[in-house]
Amino acid sequence: MKEDQRKVYDLFAQVISLRVHNFEIQPDKGLVIDFAQTVKSKSKDEENAPWYFWFYTAIWQLESNDQILATSNDNNRSKMQNATSQLKDKKLLEVEVPSDKYDVKLMFEGNFVLHLKADDYRDCNIPLKIQKLD
Repeated sequence: MKEDQRKVYDLFAQVISLRVHNFEIQPDKGLVIDFAQTVKSKSKDEENAPWYFWFYTAIWQLESNDQILATSNDNNRSKMQNATSQLKDKKLLEVEVPSDKYDVKLMFEGNFVLHLKADDYRDCNIPLKIQKLD
């Protein structure tokens, strides 16, 4: 794996095994994904979402069982929201950076696969903002 691929992989590796807490499609069709973890407390287990991924200007495609459910190119916002809402509470199982730093493949429980590709290859990376909320 090339150094750039490793850097992208390492960012996502931090949320492997966490569940999707929130999945939101932005007005520009960018994505926001919050990954949640269970925090043990004395009284009960609580869930919080410490990881916030914001993909802007990225091309994306959501599949399940090799069938395309929705893409960033869809004009039907309702279809997009219905498809992406299926990721709620799904655990991220695996991350691949297949060919170069412009591509990321996220594999979730339930045979869901989210493909991300940079919209602008002049950029050095998939346009991405990652924030760990404390």
